[in-house]
Amino acid sequence: MVNSKKNKKDLELKPIHPGEILKTEFLEPLNMKEGELAKNIQVEKQVIKALLTEKKPMTVDLAYRLYFYFGVSAEYWLNFQKNYDLETYQELAENQIKDQIQPYQREQKRA
Repeated sequence: MVNSKKNKKDLELKPIHPGEILKTEFLEPLNMKEGELAKNIQVEKQVIKALLTEKKPMTVDLAYRLYFYFGVSAEYWLNFQKNYDLETYQELAENQIKDQIQPYQREQKRA
């Protein structure tokens, strides 16, 4: 008999890095190489490569360059980065940091 219960972790989707979106939703459909994009938005090829390989985050500067080039808002790119950062850090925060912090508790009002 196959165990039909799945661990919550098994059902969770991995966080989406803005580099993945840039690659799959923009570069691949346009048959555009990272070097071509880098040249067109005037950044080093290594900047684009690091973003596409998820080694570097989306920066405000890069988000605006992509906005000016593709016409997709800087907020679009930065929201992917924010969500990626929050989702990636959540497990660390819950497993390590949470236990180190004593929640603030107001003193009870005196009558």
